Amino acid sequence: MDLKEYQNSLFSQRHPWELARFEVMKDILSRRIGLDSVKRVADIGCGDAFVVDSLAAHMPKANLAAVDKNFTEVEKEQILASLQHPNITLLSDISELKSSPQNIDIVLLMDVIEHVEYDVDFLRQINSLPIITPNTLFFITVPAFQSLFSEHDVFLNHFRRYNKTQLQAVLTQADLQVVQSGYFFLSLLIVRSFQKLFRKDNTNGLNQSKTSAFGNKIVKLVLLIDYKFSSIFNKIGIRLPGLSLYALCQKSAS
Repeated sequence: MDLKEYQNSLFSQRHPWELARFEVMKDILSRRIGLDSVKRVADIGCGDAFVVDSLAAHMPKANLAAVDKNFTEVEKEQILASLQHPNITLLSDISELKSSPQNIDIVLLMDVIEHVEYDVDFLRQINSLPIITPNTLFFITVPAFQSLFSEHDVFLNHFRRYNKTQLQAVLTQADLQVVQSGYFFLSLLIVRSFQKLFRKDNTNGLNQSKTSAFGNKIVKLVLLIDYKFSSIFNKIGIRLPGLSLYALCQKSAS
């Protein structure tokens, strides 16, 4: 959850989109690397650290750094008290990652770079850290399609949305080589398109819905079926769009 949403949260339920997005990330990464062998992860723009706390259960040998420049000391204390796993460190700046001599296996940037005005420079800064190696995997997600930019994006301080070609260009300029990418959550793209068409928007962010716990489970299940459905089509060469876009990449060879 974005810290802006964390600060304004009215309800304790985790949004089903966030839960489903975590499962998508875990599925994609686990097909590329053995999660139980990972030694160090950096979740940059981590929000309330839900992702690293959930991921820690699948990475018993890993040290996980949750980095967010918007952390306040009060939020750090609140988040640390809520974490289920002790192998997580909260950091307020990317430069603090250099304090460890251990190289990073995985960098997570989940719905982060759309918040950054100069996205290429930001990615180059991360990619240039001495603890980033050619074996480091970057997992990046962004909101898809600028035509869907709305008041919800403004509320979340987004500068832009991306299509696959645009994201590829940004990553290439940041000296990152894409090894896998694609859209996910076609069903949400349809919903958002209708909202945009009829000018119905939600500026409250995540975690503001009064949907029941059972209803949230159903929505999460639908989104995961949606992801699996799109994955099957991708395997036969049919690339379906979605409301979100991901890229799995590594440092480009010099």
